[in-house]
Amino acid sequence: MEALDATHPAGLKSRLVTGGPPRLRHVINLSMVRTARLVLAMVWLHQGLWAKILDRDPSHREIVGQLPGMNETRAPVVTVAIGLLEVSMAAWVLSGCHPRACAATQTTLMAGFNAGALIFARDRLTSRGSLLARNTGLAALAWLAAW
Repeated sequence: MEALDATHPAGLKSRLVTGGPPRLRHVINLSMVRTARLVLAMVWLHQGLWAKILDRDPSHREIVGQLPGMNETRAPVVTVAIGLLEVSMAAWVLSGCHPRACAATQTTLMAGFNAGALIFARDRLTSRGSLLARNTGLAALAWLAAW
């Protein structure tokens, strides 16, 4: 069995699953990365398109409305802009381009969104603990997809 390095087709991804032939490890790891990307993209698409752009979850608009400088006319526009950003994030995740920069951007966005909600709209959040746990899991998945 040959040793794998960063120049091998299985490259760095081969460290996710150990044991077995290198080709099998590569296929398993590639499947894990693609599945992680698909799940992440669906979350970003749901949050951006469904919840914000189509306004199917008004709590997002209400939370944005609690931010400094927001009013009843500005909050819906900003909410849709955030939704467009999230739909763009879904496309970037699916593209697989610059995966580490993508994971860092996702982590930063989630941290910023959570901080804004926790600081300015704490009373609008139904479960702060599950929000943080869910987003910590998504951030971990983003870094798995970047592997």
